[in-house]
Amino acid sequence: MERISTSQLLCLMILYEIGTTILFALGIKAKQDAWIAIIIAMIIGFLLILIYTTIQKAYPNKHLGDIFLSVFGKWVGRVVILLYALYFSYFAATNFWEFGEIIVQLILLRTPLEIVLLLVMIVMLYAAFLGIEVIARTSEIFFPYFLGSVVFVLCFCFCIRSS
Repeated sequence: MERISTSQLLCLMILYEIGTTILFALGIKAKQDAWIAIIIAMIIGFLLILIYTTIQKAYPNKHLGDIFLSVFGKWVGRVVILLYALYFSYFAATNFWEFGEIIVQLILLRTPLEIVLLLVMIVMLYAAFLGIEVIARTSEIFFPYFLGSVVFVLCFCFCIRSS
C-alpha cells in the first residue's frame, strides 16, 4: 500500500484548493468577502480529509471500495461505490475541461482544445501510472516555488496599487 506523509497531504490539499479556486472563481458572488468563502471551503476540505483519514485508520489495508462493501454490505455497497465513482468522475471531467478551456483562452490562443486536453491527459495518465506517492512528492517539490510565485504576485500587486 502506498503511503504519503502529512506534509505531502497538506501540499496536495493546498494546491488543489488554490487550483480549483482559479477554475471555479470560488466566492465570486461574495465580492470583497471572497477570502471568507475560500477559508470556509478550506475548513470544509480539512474536515473531509480528517473524516477520510479517520475512516482509513479504522480500516487499515483496505481501499475505499472495500470499506464501502464492509460497511454497507454487498449490494448497497456496490451501489454506493457506483454513485461515488460517477459523482467524482463528473467533477473530474468538469475540472479537466475547464482547465483546458483556460489554457486555450489565456496561454495557447491558436492551439486546438483537443490537443491541449490530449497532452494534459497523457501527463495525468503517466502520473496515475506512477502512483499517489510520486504525485505527492511532486506537489511537495513544487509547493515552495508556487508559494514564492504567489508572494511575488501579491507584492507586485501591492507595489502597483501603492504607486
